[in-house]
Amino acid sequence: MTAINIIQRSGEILVMADGLGSDGRDGPSRYVTKMAMLPHIPVLVAVRGHVSIAHLIIGRFAVEKTNGFDAFLEFLPGLAREITPQVCTHFGTPDIPHEVYAVGFSESRGRLESHFMATGDVYAHRGREAYTLHLEDEPMAASPQPSEEAITAARFVCPTVKKFDATDHGVKLMDAQRRTYPDMIGGFVQLARVTREGISSRIIHRWPDEIGKRLAPEASLEGMVGA
Repeated sequence: MTAINIIQRSGEILVMADGLGSDGRDGPSRYVTKMAMLPHIPVLVAVRGHVSIAHLIIGRFAVEKTNGFDAFLEFLPGLAREITPQVCTHFGTPDIPHEVYAVGFSESRGRLESHFMATGDVYAHRGREAYTLHLEDEPMAASPQPSEEAITAARFVCPTVKKFDATDHGVKLMDAQRRTYPDMIGGFVQLARVTREGISSRIIHRWPDEIGKRLAPEASLEGMVGA
């Protein structure tokens, strides 16, 4: 399980993800970054599922003779269709559906964009076919959705997009997602800021998790750290 939250506003797109690698049974097994990026283009990919898919996609595109976000969007569906089954076979897991998020600046359209793609038909009932990119027009998207009880416990109050503060509202939202899905979301909160000029990334929160031990959602709001 991975939490990915995307906030779109004038001049920037914020992408937030947790940093926990776990099978959900024996506590966290590793810490990972679930985003991969080419800051100079700029292109960012975040994945809910096998996080290595994001890094493989970016690695393959980095050696292509073309660059730019528009070229990347043309490149993405076919490469994801090729890579996803290979990764699932390598790790000995079923070909579970993954969520792939692609964020960057489109030169042809002159705007920042966030696109969503699923690798299975789980969202087909919503008109989102597998390996088909969909432009996200909602200013704020949270996946997975936290429960109302967790939102209350985390003290998260959703602001306007303009007033959204990742180190405050964003961490509380991630905390609510963590409380909704114990043992599946944690480690740290990575924040990436995508603009026309490039991408910056930093860790804005760390949870008191330990490899191999059960998570403690009740301690979620401790350990704030900036980098």
